[in-house]
Amino acid sequence: MVSGGIGEKLRSRREQSGLTQGQLAQMAEISRPYLSLIERGEATNVSFNILSRLALALGTNPSALTGEVEQDVVLSSSLRKFALEDRIPFEEVLTLSRLALRGKAPETVEEWRRFYSAIGEALELEE
Repeated sequence: MVSGGIGEKLRSRREQSGLTQGQLAQMAEISRPYLSLIERGEATNVSFNILSRLALALGTNPSALTGEVEQDVVLSSSLRKFALEDRIPFEEVLTLSRLALRGKAPETVEEWRRFYSAIGEALELEE
């Protein structure tokens, strides 16, 4: 079973974000009943991939949901939406969020997509 702590943190974050279970489930591409099970601590074997998608949808990192770290990550809504739409691995999203940018940072999903593509070639992030 998933620790009740994860479910409690997840529910708290969702409520702070003003999202319903249905909205969060849709953003993370899981079913609402499954999200409900996770929040109640009754789900078993929740994968890191699902925790990552839930964290991205909430604008945080998986460690904040598991309680492994206290430091939170703040993602812009456009980066979060880009990462969810394009299924970018959380580690790469974290890298993108921490890059020191000269000038104007990407502000739209399409700008993040172009930026990711450009640095992906340079850093060989994309296959």
